[in-house]
Amino acid sequence: KPLNVTWEARVRRALAVAWVCAGLASLPQSFIFHLGEHPEVKGYFQCVSYGSLPTPRHELAYFLLNMILMYIAPLVSTLYCSSAALLEIIRRANTANDKMRRSGVG
Repeated sequence: KPLNVTWEARVRRALAVAWVCAGLASLPQSFIFHLGEHPEVKGYFQCVSYGSLPTPRHELAYFLLNMILMYIAPLVSTLYCSSAALLEIIRRANTANDKMRRSGVG
């Protein structure tokens, strides 16, 4: 059966998609960050992101995109998946209770 996919294959595919998405999401960091010298302490270098983008509006867009990808999207995804799992557990518990009630009748 060509459409019969095992759980192992689905998990591997999901992990591969997650890794590809993580790689793509981190790709802009390699262009944004650069090595900059501290303005007051000579000889002290660190990775900085300021000055990489042409305008403050671009920096704001970059900040908002990062905020969404790193905090808001994972939070929404976690809440959605946890809620779906909880609702499924409640639904199955109610189904089991209904079967138990019916088995005593008659």
